[in-house]
Amino acid sequence: MAADLASTPSTGIRVQCCGDAHLSNFGGFATPERRIVFSINDLDETLPAPWEWDVKRLAASFVVAPGTTTSATPRPGRRPRPASAPTRVDAEFSEMKTLELWYYAIGRR
Repeated sequence: MAADLASTPSTGIRVQCCGDAHLSNFGGFATPERRIVFSINDLDETLPAPWEWDVKRLAASFVVAPGTTTSATPRPGRRPRPASAPTRVDAEFSEMKTLELWYYAIGRR
């Protein structure tokens, strides 16, 4: 994946990428406080890289998932849909401090 994405555009903001961000590597988990949080569950391929790489990998998994993880067959000529406009939640998340975002719980709002 890194070799494929190395020449694609990026903002230059580097993070510790999951490196394997796809639908099957996300899930809900119980915390010691008995809250459910949504997070990545596979970090064995983590690496410093542009943050867009994980987003691109995740988006690709959405495109191929219907044809590989279910019995549904993708329509001929099916193309990925363009990214949606930022939502209210995106705006809230962008203003949160790191720990606030880390501890954000599913169903809290």
